[in-house]
Amino acid sequence: MPDSKAKSIASKMTCKEIFAFLSEYVDGELSEELCEAIQTHNGNCPPCQAFVDTFITTIELVKKQPAKPLPPAVKDELNAALNRCREALDQAR
Repeated sequence: MPDSKAKSIASKMTCKEIFAFLSEYVDGELSEELCEAIQTHNGNCPPCQAFVDTFITTIELVKKQPAKPLPPAVKDELNAALNRCREALDQAR
C-alpha cells in the first residue's frame, strides 16, 4: 500500500512523466517511493498500466529471441544513425 507521500507524488505525475521513468522503473532502478508513486498512478490510469504491461512483455519476448550478428550494412547504417543523433544532441546543447 503506497504511503501518503507516494500518493502525493503520484497525483502530480503526468502520463508523460511516467513514460520518462519507464526504463528505470522496469529495471528496478528507481527509489521505492517513486516506484510506489508510479504504481499508484498506473492503478488510476489504465492506459499507462497497459503501456507498462506491453513494454514488459515486449522486453521478455525480445530476450527470448536468439542473438544473431547484424549484417555489416545494417551495422553501418545503425552507427551512422547514432552518430547523427549524437551530433543533433551536441548542437542542441
